[in-house]
Amino acid sequence: MHPSDQIDPYDTTLAAMGAHGHRQWGSRVATQLDMVLGREFMGDIVFLAGKHYRTPLLDYAGHRSRVPMEGLGI
Repeated sequence: MHPSDQIDPYDTTLAAMGAHGHRQWGSRVATQLDMVLGREFMGDIVFLAGKHYRTPLLDYAGHRSRVPMEGLGI
């Protein structure tokens, strides 16, 4: 997302989905990232989200992933 983007309200969380739902969500988001960043993007991918949201994307992000707030509470 771009910092100025707004998202619609939603009533679903990844915590409520099973493993299959996590994989589908991760695949969809990875495709969206490729569209925005380009497949050749080799910069950092910074996750400012909890474990449920970043885990399905870690394979995609690989060594590019950064989690600066890991281990910090809300």
